[in-house]
This record gives sequence, C-alpha cells and structure tokens, in this order.
Amino acid sequence: MRVCPPASLAELLDTDHEALLEDWVARVSPLFTHLRLSREQLIDALPAFLDELRAALEEAEEDAGGSPSLHHIEASRAHGQQRLGLGADVPLVTREYAVLRDCILARAEHEDVDVPVSQLRVLCTCIDSALAQAAIPFAIDSAERRQAEAEERERFFQLSPDIVCLAGLDGYIKRVNANFVVSLGWSETELYQRPFMDLVHPDDQEFTRSELHKLSQGIPTLRFENRLRTRDGDYRWLAWASRPVAGMDLIYAAARDITEQKSVTHERERLLEAVRDSEARFRNMADHAPVMLWVTNAQGSTTYLNRGWYSFTGQTEATGLGHGWLDAIHPDDLERTRRIFGEAHTARRPFRLDYRLRGADGHHRWAVDTGSPRFDADGHFLGYIGSVIDISDRKQAEVEREALLARESAARHEAEEASQLKDEFLATVSHELRTPLTAILGWVQLLRTGHLSEPRRERALETIERNARSQGQLIEDLLDVSRIISGKLKLDVSPVDLSAVVQQALESVRPAADSARTRSMKP
Repeated sequence: MRVCPPASLAELLDTDHEALLEDWVARVSPLFTHLRLSREQLIDALPAFLDELRAALEEAEEDAGGSPSLHHIEASRAHGQQRLGLGADVPLVTREYAVLRDCILARAEHEDVDVPVSQLRVLCTCIDSALAQAAIPFAIDSAERRQAEAEERERFFQLSPDIVCLAGLDGYIKRVNANFVVSLGWSETELYQRPFMDLVHPDDQEFTRSELHKLSQGIPTLRFENRLRTRDGDYRWLAWASRPVAGMDLIYAAARDITEQKSVTHERERLLEAVRDSEARFRNMADHAPVMLWVTNAQGSTTYLNRGWYSFTGQTEATGLGHGWLDAIHPDDLERTRRIFGEAHTARRPFRLDYRLRGADGHHRWAVDTGSPRFDADGHFLGYIGSVIDISDRKQAEVEREALLARESAARHEAEEASQLKDEFLATVSHELRTPLTAILGWVQLLRTGHLSEPRRERALETIERNARSQGQLIEDLLDVSRIISGKLKLDVSPVDLSAVVQQALESVRPAADSARTRSMKP
C-alpha cells in the first residue's frame, strides 16, 4: 500500500505506470474497434514513450528554465508508421495522444498531485511533438500516394484502350491520349488548333451541341454517340461518356470506337429486315397456297398453320396451334395419326398419311398429310414442315373406279357364263339336229338296198318325212330363240299326243338299231 501520494508528474509516471497504461487501453480500445487490433498492437510503443516522457519531466524539474529534451522522436515516428500500416489515420492517432494526456492529468488529479504550469507545459509539449513525429509517416505516405495516383492517372490516361480527351467549353480540345491520335490519325497539334466540332459529322452536330449544352450546365452525359472524321476523310462511330470538371470550364470525356459494332448492328438489322421480308413473303405465299401448310418445332408442337387450314377447318390460332390441330381429325383416325407422326418425329424421317379431316361445316373429308424434317446448317433438327391436301374427290373417284371394276368383273363373269351356255346350247342343238338326220340317213340306206317290202318301204318313207318335219321344227325353234332375243316370239298352243311323240322317238332310233343288229348277224 502506498504511504504517500506522488510528488510530481515524473513520480506519477514511475509509480502509477501500469495503472496509467491500463486506463489508457480501456479508453482507447473503442476507437480502434474497426481495426480489430490485439492488445500488443494497440499498446505498441506506449511504454517506451512513457519512460521517455518521465525522463523529460525529470530533466525539466532539474532545469526549470530549460526546454525538455525530445528523446521520443524515433519511438513516436515508429508508432506512427505502425499505425499507418494497420490502417489508422491521422485523426485517430491524434485522438489516442489526446487520450493519453487526459489519462495522465486524470491520474494526477486522482492522486492529488500538484502539477505546476511548467510541468504541464512540458507534458503538452512532449505529447504535441510526439504527435507531430507520429504524423510524419502519414504525410510522407500521402505525398507519395498523391504522386503515385498522379502517375497512375497519367498512365491510365495514356494507356487507356478508350479514346480520352480533355476539352474546354470554348470548343477546343486541350489534351488527348495516345489512342485518340492513333484512332483518328490527327496529330496532337492538329487536334489542338481546330474547334472539335469541325471533326463531328454534319448529321451529328446538332445532337452533339445539345450534349455540350448539358455539360456546360454541370449535367454529366452517361452515353451519347456521334461520328468523328479521321484524317483520311472517313468517319468513326464513337460512344462517349462525359462529365464537366467543376470550376474549370473543362470537360473530361472518354469514348469507345463502336464503328465495327455499328457495322455489325447495321448488317444484323439488314439481315433481320431480310428475314422479316422473307417471312412475310412466305406467309403471303403460304396463305394463298392452294393447299394447307403447317410448321412444327423440334418438340413436335405446331407453330404455324396457314390461312387455308383455318378456312377449311374453322379453327383459329388459339385452337389450332400446339397440338390443337388433332381435334379436327376424325376419332377413328386419331390414334393412327398420332402413332405415325410420333414415330416419324422420333426417327426424323419424312412421312405421309391419310385421314379424315373435319371441315368448317362439320363434315369430314379425306385429306393426305405429307411432312418433311427440317435441319439447320449444323444438322440440328428444327422440326417439320408439311402440307395437307383435300383428296375427297380422289377418294370418291377411287370408290367409283372400284365399283366399276367390280361391275366389269361381274359382266366378264356373266359373259364367260353366257359363252359356256352358248357352247352347251350349240352342242345340244347339234345333237338334236343330228338325231333326225341319223334316222333319215338310216332309212334312206335301207331303201337303196331294194330289199324292203312294200309295207316297210312305206314306213320308211313316213319315218323319213316325220324326221324331216322334226328337223324343220328344230330349226323353227332356233329361230324362236332369235325371236326371243328380239322380243318377237309368238306361241302356237295346241294339245300334244304323248304316245305319238314316244313312237316318233322310237322310229328315230329304230334304223340305227336295225343296222346294228344286221352288222352283228354277219359272219
């Protein structure tokens, strides 16, 4: 336990060294929270500085009229260098030295130390000089930083890939970078000697003046485009970003050469316009085509149907595109249509199929659908393009042709049957004509022999006459067939004696029988 309080500030710094140090750390720590310093980093050279401060106060007590010797120059400067390296700034260092002075005076008041004005002056002088030494690294660093920044700005100005210039509101260019000269071909002297509006394309001058007016009012320009003339007479498109330099009537401007981009954009717009024209022509031709046309994407969804489809089916884009066109297919043909289209789409091959398509009047008509796959220049599948043609008339013609073929086949069959019947009829007629002739020839041969008795000779003559009449009747029957065909047949209806008919039949075959019997009796 202390017996008596310190008699002076020097004794206070000697006896209360640790307490003073802890008091300073507690009060300074919140100031350095953002730097996240350790205790050792925070204290740094403070113990050495307190020892040197104590020595200066002791010397001042011995030589009341002299100035304190400043032994802490190197320690304070090293402290400032440490604080600079840790990210502190001069105001923060100033505050920590001020806190140190306050802690010493607060400790002196607490210990009831009588501090004369001379000692107080020495204390403040030492702390102020220490602060000045600690701030020197910051000043050196600031000057070096400004020099480095100036050099970096100059390097950026000259090496920037942009076209950079400093122009005055009087209309003349004050400074340009190397890329400005390279891009436009003008020398710096030529650029500085003429108003920069002389370089602006006539069509862009009004717009450029409007931007300059905004800059003169302190309004920066984020982007505007114009064309500047090169030394060889061509024009380059530039995209500018500009801002005024306050209080100096200057404009700082940087630009990118977008000539190639403009050319590409112009070419793209030209191609897009050509594509739009081509698409318009395609749609016009497709809408006036005599067939129904359609286009699908790579997923099989329909993206285009021409006017012919909508007119035929009564559908609209809202109901027909996508997969809505399938709603117009006859239910009996729907599954087959899905299957054939799906298989072709998977295999990326052409297809052709027939189905019945519902018209706007609700009636179904036969149609043939033909599709071909589409590929880009790299061979990537894009979808299908196809056409649908109404073939109902052709289908009807096919049905009629099949019916005609069936009728022709039936007629041919009937003709063949008629020919066969004719052959059979002629064979029968030949047989019927031959039968009476056989009887006549038989009796004639018997009459020629001269061996017939008178009764038999009379009988022979009767038989010959009867068979001749029978043959005449057969001929008459043949004529009746002709009359039947021509519709002129007349029927003579009369009773028939069946016994006479039988007798006539027997008499017709009797000569043949007698002749056969005679041949059999010969040796």
